[in-house]
Amino acid sequence: MSARNIFVAAMLVLVAALFFYLFGAIGTKPEEESATARQPAASAEEAGFRSSAGDIQPMEETDSKLQELKAQQGAVSSDGLSLLYLVKCSACHGRDGRGPVGPSIAGKSVEENMAILMRYKMKQVSNSAMLGLLEQTSDQELEMLARETAAF
Repeated sequence: MSARNIFVAAMLVLVAALFFYLFGAIGTKPEEESATARQPAASAEEAGFRSSAGDIQPMEETDSKLQELKAQQGAVSSDGLSLLYLVKCSACHGRDGRGPVGPSIAGKSVEENMAILMRYKMKQVSNSAMLGLLEQTSDQELEMLARETAAF
């Protein structure tokens, strides 16, 4: 047998062993399940859980996460910038709006900024980076960004 054949055979054995290991790990269940885990609740809502897209979470936890995200949306960092701007804009336009990568957005009015953002969102201006960001941004968030950038 040549070295190449030995290498291929060893790789096949390794792949097969990995397959059986993973298949065995997925198919096994812990031996010590509690009796309550085996009994399904009448419904997730009755048990105090909220289901969304196959995810079941306690309602209190879901509601608190939602409130936290809403608070973060309008939150301001230590340098006076909103977290929304820091996440969506600052990487290209910088913390001062003068843009190390993207064009300068400083010195424009709220109306100018809003019109520019809407043109990008409506795909009237081709820019794949802006389109990807703005497709996931609500009009309310765009207005917040337009107001914030007008202050630069």
